[in-house]
Amino acid sequence: EEAMTRRTLAPLLTALAFVSAIQAQPPAASNAPTIHVYSRETLVDVTVTDDKGNPVHSLKQADFTITEDGNRQPLRSFREFGADTAAAPRTLPKLPPNIFTNLQPATGPLNVFLLDDVNGGDSAQARWAVASFIRKMAPGTRVALLALGFKFTVLQGPTTDPALLLNVVNRLVDPLSVPPGLWDPCSVPITIGNATLDQLKQLTTYLSGINGRKNVIWIGNGTSELTSNGCQNWRKPLQQIYDLLANAQITLYPLDPSGVRRLDGTQLAMEAVAEATGGVAFYERNDLDTLMAKAADSGTSYYTLSYKPHSLAYDGRYHAIGIQIDKPGLHLVYRKGYSAEDPQQIGRSLENSLGFTTRETKPSASAADPLSAAMASVIPSATQLLFDVRAEPATTPSNPTDPPVLGALNAKLTKAPLTRYSFLFAVPSSQIAFTGGEAGTYTGSLEFDLAAYDPDGRLVTIRSQTMKFPLTADGYKKFIATPFQLLQEIDLPPGQITLRAGVLDGVSQKLGTLDIPLTVPKNPAQR
Repeated sequence: EEAMTRRTLAPLLTALAFVSAIQAQPPAASNAPTIHVYSRETLVDVTVTDDKGNPVHSLKQADFTITEDGNRQPLRSFREFGADTAAAPRTLPKLPPNIFTNLQPATGPLNVFLLDDVNGGDSAQARWAVASFIRKMAPGTRVALLALGFKFTVLQGPTTDPALLLNVVNRLVDPLSVPPGLWDPCSVPITIGNATLDQLKQLTTYLSGINGRKNVIWIGNGTSELTSNGCQNWRKPLQQIYDLLANAQITLYPLDPSGVRRLDGTQLAMEAVAEATGGVAFYERNDLDTLMAKAADSGTSYYTLSYKPHSLAYDGRYHAIGIQIDKPGLHLVYRKGYSAEDPQQIGRSLENSLGFTTRETKPSASAADPLSAAMASVIPSATQLLFDVRAEPATTPSNPTDPPVLGALNAKLTKAPLTRYSFLFAVPSSQIAFTGGEAGTYTGSLEFDLAAYDPDGRLVTIRSQTMKFPLTADGYKKFIATPFQLLQEIDLPPGQITLRAGVLDGVSQKLGTLDIPLTVPKNPAQR
């Protein structure tokens, strides 16, 4: 962690006009300082169909009644999503040159195909069905390809390009499976249940950075190991995974690729997983591509409701959710409850209960350092915390006290000609959380990371800096009046570079990341 200074570049404020678009709230009218308080809110996605299974549109907020533990809850927000009724996607204003933002326009749901070879879902038949779905999908459909196996694998990130998706599917020749005999249902510490839960947790981390609903079509032969295994009790860690999925707006649609076979505990387990996440299980049919299209359609038209829980404390208890609609003959699918546990504590609890992890990140990545994992090149941009960056070659002379190279450069590149780049971050002050201290003081912190990758995804250099804010009451009032800015510099080698920038709020643990494409010249300009 390096020392960091805040540099005020007032002229750039006018260039960063789009900062105001993501300013979460206006300054308080009162002169008294305020602390940003984060209130819990429960989101529930509801799919509504008629007696023929067709989605029902144009319902109003007044048509829905929601309860928690049998007690009616006032709705705080209501929105419908669907091909016929959804508003046009929000577009971003045209940004000035060299300006980048992680603010994302509103888009439709993301369909994720999860090939699960831990539970026997990776097969030629399953891959053929995925390819068939891709060929038939409507233009603009967003799809990602992921896999569970010896490790969680991102086969293809979110894209609307069918050719790119088909190319990935067609290259999947070798099985994704683990070596034969590795998984033993009752072995310790590695079991089928361990691997499934651990990689589902990684999937949740990966997808949580993507706005909106994610429909995960989970292609496997069921998860009966987790729901009926007599060797270990998976109830609590499984419920914790369900909570993480719900927080990330992920709905599971388990799909058995085995086709028609005798009903057994596998299908019951799939039904349990689907019900817990608000999805639907599909099995006992051979037309897998049709089932995949049905699962994708089920997650395209839905309503999102939110309410403030009756108890705002993380009490660890399970709370049942009930939703009714004031119209006859309609069928509702939604998650039926959640356990009120702190999401930040769930990750650490799962690490302890699972006994192992397959995560491949920097050694410093941990539950206490979420930004480190989010800076990996394969992870989508995160938008929990919105910010903007101006990126350009540095023009000011080097500071005599600067080290010879800014950043932890890959040792193989020590002789490469380097160009120093400046990255000016702008973070809306309304997003920064503070804790109150004695005598009216306020404490907060922001971590700023830069990670550069070459075209093959290899890490080129990194730099991490943390700014701490011990503020008086007067200092706090001045601080929140304008967006916070920070200038960070790093030395880059020549060639095509993808620069990932990230910001983490140390109090709320919310983070944001974005990717910046750069072409670094071979002959750096003299400064």
